[in-house]
This record gives sequence, C-alpha cells and structure tokens, in this order.
Amino acid sequence: MALLKKRVRSAGSRVCRGLLEFAESSVCRMRSLESDRIHLDETVAWLARAQDVCNGRGICISYDKFAAWHPDPYPETSGYILPTFLGYADLSGDLDFVDRAIALGKWEIDIQRNDGAVLSSVRNNVVRVFNTGQVILGWCCLFERTQNQEYLDAAVRAGSYLMVVQERNGSWVRDTHCGARTYHARIAWSLLRLAELTGKESFLEAGLRHIGWVLGQQNGQGWFKDCGFDSGPPITHAIGYTIRGLLESQQLVAKNGWETGVSTILDAVVRACRPLMDCIRKYHIRSIPGLLPATFDADWKPGADYSCLTGNAQLAICLMRLEQISGDAACFESASMLIDALKRVQSLRNPSPGIRGGVGGSFPRARGYFSNAFPNWAAKFMADALMMRIKRHVEWWVQA
Repeated sequence: MALLKKRVRSAGSRVCRGLLEFAESSVCRMRSLESDRIHLDETVAWLARAQDVCNGRGICISYDKFAAWHPDPYPETSGYILPTFLGYADLSGDLDFVDRAIALGKWEIDIQRNDGAVLSSVRNNVVRVFNTGQVILGWCCLFERTQNQEYLDAAVRAGSYLMVVQERNGSWVRDTHCGARTYHARIAWSLLRLAELTGKESFLEAGLRHIGWVLGQQNGQGWFKDCGFDSGPPITHAIGYTIRGLLESQQLVAKNGWETGVSTILDAVVRACRPLMDCIRKYHIRSIPGLLPATFDADWKPGADYSCLTGNAQLAICLMRLEQISGDAACFESASMLIDALKRVQSLRNPSPGIRGGVGGSFPRARGYFSNAFPNWAAKFMADALMMRIKRHVEWWVQA
C-alpha cells in the first residue's frame, strides 16, 4: 500500500509539472515581443544587479527562484561579461558600464594566482584552464580600451600558465573539469588574442596546436566528440563554445596572415553550422520555433526534451558571425529564430529583480541545464546576440 501511495504521489507530481510546463509554454507562445533594445536594456540591467549583489567584485553566479541570489561571484564568466559591458557602454552611451568593466578586470587581477591561473571558485584554490582562458579574453579587451598595461601583464601571466599545463598534442587534461574537450577552443582563441597583442610566437603556436587537436575530433557530419561537460551527448552550450572558439581563431589567423599548419578552420565551422541550421528549422521545444533541443548525438538527432537557453544564444552569435564572414543571409535568418525564441521566454515584467530581464538555464525552467535558475552567462550571451542584431549594419560583435 505504501508503495502504491508513493507511485500515486509521483504520478500526481508528474501531472502537476506537466500542467505547469504547459501553462508556461502557452504564456510564452502568446507573449508579444518587445524591441531588441528593450530586451537588451533589461538583460544588461539584470547583469548589473548581479554585479551589485557582489558589491562590484565579480558577477553573481545565478539567481535561483527558490533560494534567491547565489552568494558567490564567478571568476570565469565575470571575465567574459566584462567585454559585454564595454560593448553596451558603446551602444548605449552609458559610461557607468565602462567603470563596471574596469572593476571586474581589477577584481580578476586581485584573485589571480601567482602562477597566472584563474580560480574556479572564490571559496577554494582550485583553478581551471578554461576559466583562465575566458578571463584572458576580458583582460585583452580592457587593455585595448584603456591601454593600461596591468591588464595585458595579467593576461600574459595567465597565458604562460596555460602553455605550461598544455599537453604535447595541443589538448588540456590537467586543471580541467572533465579532461580534454573541444570546447577548450575558446582557450585557443584567448592565446591567439595574446599572440596578436604581444607578438609572441609561443602563444600563436600553443593556440594553433589546440585548434589542430579540436579539428581532429570532428566527424564527417560536423559533430564533435569529446565536446560535452561529461561523457554524454554535448549540450548546445558546449557546442556553441566549440564553434565560437574555432570561428574567432580562424578570423584572427586571417586578420594577421598567420601560417596555421592545420586544415581550413572555417570549413570545420561551416560543417558544424549547416546541420545545426537544419535542426533549428526542424526541431522545436514546446512548439516554440527557435527553441532548439539541448543535446544532439553524432548524427544530429536530438536527445533532450528541453532547450538550453545559453546554447541557443551562443549559436545565434556564431551564425551571425558566420553571416558577417560568408555573406550567407540564411545564417542570419536562423540566428533570428533563436533570438526571437529567447525573447519569447524572457520575462520583462516580473516583479522579482532576480527574474526580470534574466535568462533561464533551460526551458521549461524546471528541467535540464541549470533548472529553476538564471545563470549570469545566459544573460551575457543573450545581450551579445541582441547587440549584434541591433548593430548588424556595421558587422559588430563582442570579442569574448
């Protein structure tokens, strides 16, 4: 009898969750969309509140609708949110966001370890190569903006650490979340940025070694193995990291006329983006066009019943960057589907300052990646995507 009651309660819980998700989806499908600028302003205002929660020293990890703001700032994402603030300052004319970016950059230096590595958490001395690469991108942008040498010096120290722990085949295994991964392509991007700003061949060689390793993990359909945060199929968040790292690395190679010694990077990006564009048109979560399933297998078959909103925003950025490079308007059309879907599931009128303007980890909110929470990196990539679409006529993008 006890087992029967437990099953009845479980079934009732599933029914209630299903009804809540149906209601949530219905509201989002009927929601009228505001302009990109209104969504952008609310998204960046949410990021500013997330910084204020930490007294300006870093960006709060997330808002949990059950437990309020997370108590800690997150070094990794604070590093790449910094350039988002600089971009928003340029677009809006609000120079407060330059000051906010500078505060983030100085805080990252304050917590940088002596060997150059960046902390994974402010609560312990654990470091991660990926996190370090993301903060390098922020310091590089801040150096270009201010010409303050302390930011470039910090970035060089971090890049030197990355080269020390890099494997001979170009991958990173030490100081990682789960071993060698293709989404570390964003680390290669950071090393190539350092090569561009310092002229040091060692940074160029280390970045290109990793790009060569990443390209070796791609199959004939454009899918990457060793891409996810675990051994399962990668979520679109990790796929977006991989594609963006490759694409920006390719652009730096082309801009600086470097000899790569690896096969054409742009071909690999296109090989991954083409099936993703087909998936954007073909697969929708909760009948909302542009809400892409969160995971895909090696044949690009979806494997999740929820959407990873961070990944959707990242892929929109990748596709708009690809349009800038290739001139293919179909890339922009697919990106716009992703952005419009994100706008549809974003609340601009919720009275809670932790929800209003935030971007959920997943949709429906109660399942999947960062369920029932609003991570700061989701808002960051949403803001970047909106700014890119607003400034499409000048081929603009955030360099992180």
